[in-house]
This record gives sequence, C-alpha cells and structure tokens, in this order.
Amino acid sequence: MHPGFGSPCENRERSRVINGQTSIEELQALSPKQQKEVSMLNARLAAAESMTHDVIGDLLAMQPARGSEVEEAQKQTKESIAGARNYEFEEANDTSDLLEERQRWRGKMDETVKKQFESQNSQLRVQYKMKGRRKTASQGMVMRNLARG
Repeated sequence: MHPGFGSPCENRERSRVINGQTSIEELQALSPKQQKEVSMLNARLAAAESMTHDVIGDLLAMQPARGSEVEEAQKQTKESIAGARNYEFEEANDTSDLLEERQRWRGKMDETVKKQFESQNSQLRVQYKMKGRRKTASQGMVMRNLARG
C-alpha cells in the first residue's frame, strides 16, 4: 500500500480524529471568552446582591418611621368607616323622615283633590238645576204665549 492511501476504516478513523481535534481547538478558543462572560456575570451578580443588601438595610431603618404612618392610616381608616356608618344611619333616618313627610303631603293632596271634586260636583248640580229652571221657565213662557195666541 501507498503511504497516504489506507484502508477505508483508517480513513474514517483519521477524519474522526481530525474532526475531534478541530472541535477541541474550537472549544479551547471559546473557553477564555466564556470565562470572561462568567466573570462579568459574577461581578454583576455581586453588585446586584450589594444593592439588594443596601435596599433591605434602608427599609429596615425606615420601618420604625413607617410604623407610626401605618398606625395613623389605620386610625384614619377606622374613623372614616365609623363616619360612613354614622352617615348611613343618618341617611336612613332622613329617608324615613322624608317618607313620612311624603305620606303627610299625599294625604293633604288627597283631601284637596277630594274637596275640589266636591266643589266642582256642587257647581255642576247648581248649573244643572239652573238650566232646568231656565228650561222650565222657558217652556212656561212658550205655553203662555201659545195659550194667548
């Protein structure tokens, strides 16, 4: 056999070895870049942890001051709820008073309407009687005129 020409199995093995070596070289070239990225990410993480620690410290320092604000807010909320309940009670009383007054006015209006009806009825009776008397008087005059004539 010639040097450079080997069996197909040897050629496959060589190509696998060459491919493997190429992959190793590529990975070795990428390794420093990835290590840099890992270092940068670790630095960012450390900075974020430091900021978180600072924020937690600030919040804990503010907690006593916030406690009195929370108590004041709770007190105001309780007062406003009590005020709302009192308003609802007063509103209910006002509503019942208004309903009673409405009933009184309705009764007065009913009486007024009844009186107006009676008054109009009386006027119509009087007008009817007057009309009847006029008719009777008119008929009497006609009869007298006929009797004369």
